[in-house]
Amino acid sequence: MNELKIESKRQKIRTAMVCLSLLFFPITVFYFSPYLAVYASVYGIFAGCFILIAAQFIAAFFFGRAFCGWICPCAGIEECCAIANDKKAKYSRKRFVKFFIWIPCFIAIIALFIRAGGVKTFDPLFLFLTDGKFIPMFGSHDFYAFWGMTSLMASTSIIFGRRTFCHTLCWLAPVMSVGTIIKNVLNYPSLKIKSDPSKCVHCGMCDKQCPMNLDIQNMLKTGYIKSIDCIACGKCVDICKYGVLKYGIFNKENSD
Repeated sequence: MNELKIESKRQKIRTAMVCLSLLFFPITVFYFSPYLAVYASVYGIFAGCFILIAAQFIAAFFFGRAFCGWICPCAGIEECCAIANDKKAKYSRKRFVKFFIWIPCFIAIIALFIRAGGVKTFDPLFLFLTDGKFIPMFGSHDFYAFWGMTSLMASTSIIFGRRTFCHTLCWLAPVMSVGTIIKNVLNYPSLKIKSDPSKCVHCGMCDKQCPMNLDIQNMLKTGYIKSIDCIACGKCVDICKYGVLKYGIFNKENSD
């Protein structure tokens, strides 16, 4: 088995999905932009970005942060950046920075909605369509915002190591992290990575392949990978040839 590359069907599908998501990012950036969320709340508009945030939060109850590993366009950027720098990022406590980014942003949105007199209208295509006409990203004033965002995502990972942006600066990760915590605490059947510690030979391949730089060998001792930073990509499962890790819908009462 090649230590540097996983050729499983699951990883090929996952990589294809995040790369396709990246191709559509010039359009979908409207739904990922924190600027749009704040701007829309000034006028009391419930924009499309709020639908995405709500959907991510609800989905995290059942799938954790799988969105980050399978759908997020940033994951496509990270896959490309890993070619240039696939070293583990040293983030330690810096991973909590993203929460301090989200909290004031969330407070500002609530305050602006109150100032606007509450939610006045629902417009999922806010700034996406004007007078029924599609506004392309390129050629608009948002061109610079788009490239600013993608440059930040790419540069942090190329300079500091894989998934640095996801760990420290992503403004959407806290939403899914909270949902993941609720999922783990309540322990109902949901997407999890289950482990059998007795089969582990401590080869370290799961740690090497984890794009989020998690200490899988230590976490698997509990029987499940429960980190809020786990993006359910399944790389650790696919690289393990000893059957230590399993990917599926589990809870403590249904461990098979």
